[in-house]
Amino acid sequence: MVKTIYLLRHFRVKDDQKEKLNAQEFDTWVDEYDKMNLEYLDLDLPPIDLCLVSPQNRAIASASHLNIEYRIDERLREVEAKLFKQSRWKFSKNFWLALGRLRWLFNIGSRETRKDSYARAREIVEALQESKVQNILILTHGFFIKILAQELHKEGFRGDMDIKPKNGKIYPMRLENFCIYS
Repeated sequence: MVKTIYLLRHFRVKDDQKEKLNAQEFDTWVDEYDKMNLEYLDLDLPPIDLCLVSPQNRAIASASHLNIEYRIDERLREVEAKLFKQSRWKFSKNFWLALGRLRWLFNIGSRETRKDSYARAREIVEALQESKVQNILILTHGFFIKILAQELHKEGFRGDMDIKPKNGKIYPMRLENFCIYS
């Protein structure tokens, strides 16, 4: 059984986009965001037996900077933020991001539904539970970390998590020993 799972959000993306964007420009920005340079940090990593990394560039670049062996796991990708509807109206990227998350929350026109995202996280947690590996580092993205942490919590993992996970911060989730009496 897994002893500790360390959740790590990729390093901060150097993004200077300040202009307002229409929907098509926002979708282009989403694609470019994954290829932007990162603000690397030197981290003191705990002892880990396995590192699983999102397939997206910013997560892979973060893992490479840490100089650790890792396995890419497609299930660790970020919940997509693209809009898939066109509008000439221009808003800030934060507005478009919030709108994309609301569409996901209410299952309005998103490729991946909320149920799909939680099922993906559940699949990861079940695989980790079956693993004999004791200390696992998962390097993924802010929004998906919150979903994954909720699924870990359901299985008895506990740890302090910021409301908005910080880039480059390690969040240990430890399995508490407990017994449920019926």
